[in-house]
Amino acid sequence: MKRLLQVTFAFAVLACLAAGSASALTFQDRTCDNSKPTCVIPAGNAEVPYQFDMYARSGCPPYHYNFTGGTPPPGLTLSTVNDSSSGGIGRLHGTPTTPGHYQFYVTITTPESPTCLGDRADRLFEITIGPAPLAIKTSSLRRGVVGAAYTETLTASGGGNQTWSASGLPAGLAVSGSTITGTPTTAGNYTVTVTVNNGTSSRSAQYTLQVIDPLKVTGPGARPAEVGKLFTATFQATGGLGTYSWAVSEVPAGLTFDPATHVLSGTPSVAGPYTVKVTTTDGAAGLTQNLIFKVNVAAHIAIKTTKLKAATVGKPYLLKLKTTGGVKRFKWRSLGKLPAGLKLDARTGAIAGTPTKAGKLTVAIRVTDGLRVSATQTFTITVR
Repeated sequence: MKRLLQVTFAFAVLACLAAGSASALTFQDRTCDNSKPTCVIPAGNAEVPYQFDMYARSGCPPYHYNFTGGTPPPGLTLSTVNDSSSGGIGRLHGTPTTPGHYQFYVTITTPESPTCLGDRADRLFEITIGPAPLAIKTSSLRRGVVGAAYTETLTASGGGNQTWSASGLPAGLAVSGSTITGTPTTAGNYTVTVTVNNGTSSRSAQYTLQVIDPLKVTGPGARPAEVGKLFTATFQATGGLGTYSWAVSEVPAGLTFDPATHVLSGTPSVAGPYTVKVTTTDGAAGLTQNLIFKVNVAAHIAIKTTKLKAATVGKPYLLKLKTTGGVKRFKWRSLGKLPAGLKLDARTGAIAGTPTKAGKLTVAIRVTDGLRVSATQTFTITVR
């Protein structure tokens, strides 16, 4: 039995040596010069994507790669990529963030198996990360609104004493330092070319800058209304991008607001002064505008006078009819004949004159207000 174990172990060692012994595990020459103590790899630049692939040789694949010391460049990571043709790739990749000179150790490991001993190989790597090249980082220019203050800060990598310029800006805007600022005066889509120069090189980028009209909400002015009388008010919106949504608050009892047609309508049921707030939002443009709309709902018109005083033949007579509720102006009308000598003033509602004949008459009188709402009352008048 002991003899069998010795033979099996010897066979495993020989198999591993046949594949390339564990002591021979190292990096391929295309990765670095193995005759030098430090493996210098191609330089990179901050803020520029970087990738360098490492390859191993000898030993028993698959190969695994890890950082095991030193300081790798911030922003770079080391991953093992499965690759059947090479046994595994060590991929140094990412976007370095900080310029500098960096040294770090990479270790290759191979797993143990029935036919091969596991092993490792360490190597010191060196890389220089240079400054970020000059590049404009601003991805887009935000939307502007006519008459509203505008500010857009431009950014670029590459350091140096950066100076900025722009062409094609809307009227009212200009470049100040690294900022587009001002108040646009005219709506439209503008093609803007932005240029940055750091003294040694320059870069340009082209954008579309959209300027829209401000959101504006309009409606009727202050409107009278009356309990029991149909009421309608329509509101309109302009400007923005045209994707409007509507909401109202403090709506008089009996009225409703239709967001689809932006119409406030209905029959008021409770008298009183109301201040309606109409809010319009353009979600796509990020704009909101309010309109204050005042409605004074009057009580339904009624004739307050309940009876007429008696009159005397030959003596002057005057009685002014009174109302409650309603909306001025009032118009009075007699629906029957008044006693001879008396007349009803259509504007003031006064019954006046000098009766000429005794008697007792019943007459209906109607008053109509400014909204064409009317009330009728029947009276009896006696002339002695």
